[in-house]
Amino acid sequence: MEKLIDSLMEIGFSKNESKAYLSLLKQSPLTGYEISKQSGVPRSMIYQSINKLVSHGAINEVRSDPLTYTPVPPSEFIGRLRHEKEETFAYLQENLEQIQHPPEVHVIRHIQERSAVIDRMNDLISKANQEVWLSVWDSELHEIEPYA
Repeated sequence: MEKLIDSLMEIGFSKNESKAYLSLLKQSPLTGYEISKQSGVPRSMIYQSINKLVSHGAINEVRSDPLTYTPVPPSEFIGRLRHEKEETFAYLQENLEQIQHPPEVHVIRHIQERSAVIDRMNDLISKANQEVWLSVWDSELHEIEPYA
């Protein structure tokens, strides 16, 4: 149960919201008082959590007497969240790349460890558009030959 709470918190729920949503998944419809009792969320905090869950689209308010709440099915709720996040990521990727201006900096890099140096040289060579100037020993030439 703790892993579910942690995962819900990773997507933006508070701990109390997570507990309330999970309680509703187990049994519904429930009143605010019943959600508080089942979830362990203090009564003083439950309606704040319920209101946020309603605004997130995770639960529905059932206009009854007394007022009760039901969860939105996880497949529907998670599917909607996934779709919204994918749209956001796509928008950000497209628009951030349009404003990105690659820096024109000519830097000498200092890399330690022989294998890291060879890996970086091979990476630079494989991605080069025009030319790369490297200084290597004859004994190291065979390690970059596939790209040279």
